Amino acid sequence: MADYLLIHGAWHGAWCWYRVISLLEEAGHTVRAIDLPGRSDDTTPLADITFDDFVNTACRGLEVNNEPTVLVGHSLGGITISAAAERAPDRIARLVYLSALLPQSGQSAFDIVALPEMHFADEGLNHIGRVPAEDGLSSSFRPDKMREVFYADCRDEDIDFARANTCAEPTVIGTTPVNLTAERFGRVPRDYIQCRADRSIPLTAQRAMVEAVGCDRVYTLDTSHSPFLSAPEQVVNILTS
Repeated sequence: MADYLLIHGAWHGAWCWYRVISLLEEAGHTVRAIDLPGRSDDTTPLADITFDDFVNTACRGLEVNNEPTVLVGHSLGGITISAAAERAPDRIARLVYLSALLPQSGQSAFDIVALPEMHFADEGLNHIGRVPAEDGLSSSFRPDKMREVFYADCRDEDIDFARANTCAEPTVIGTTPVNLTAERFGRVPRDYIQCRADRSIPLTAQRAMVEAVGCDRVYTLDTSHSPFLSAPEQVVNILTS
């Protein structure tokens, strides 16, 4: 049996993984989904949160189990799991990027989002839905755009659940470059799960990141950006393969 640590993406929290958690536990695995700083019961002001706080939180999650953990990141969570692998490669059995940002060394999330491959028409994470706060320190996401961008193939009740639980995201997480080395990050096995119908991170961008960085195994789901809600069985089948 394996141990899994699940890292959510922007504006989300540990809540988004509840179906995946249930299926992994039913299969006999141990699994944890954690809230990154700035959500749930964490009252730290968004202006005080740093990217290191995100990475420290992920690394603490890796310390719970004595055996190396399968570290899974969704969307913006791909930046966090990459930095955690650089910091604690021996704690990680495998990295799994679920339609996630897969950075090259020196890139920030916003660097990746600015790439031509990230955009088609006026759709995508950097064009519609994201609403920066007046002070620029955080952003929220328009509830009326969530179905289109994140949950196109999800049930109405799941979309309502998500809208009720999304939160503000600290801007610094997207602007901080992540520095990665072949000696540490590079020695951790990497898998990528592409989402063919993703309207947040287009399939062309997912493929470009995989080609630039390299992954050991690549899978493709015919889902939107949020298969943890729309196709959790398929996600778990890949995670346990």
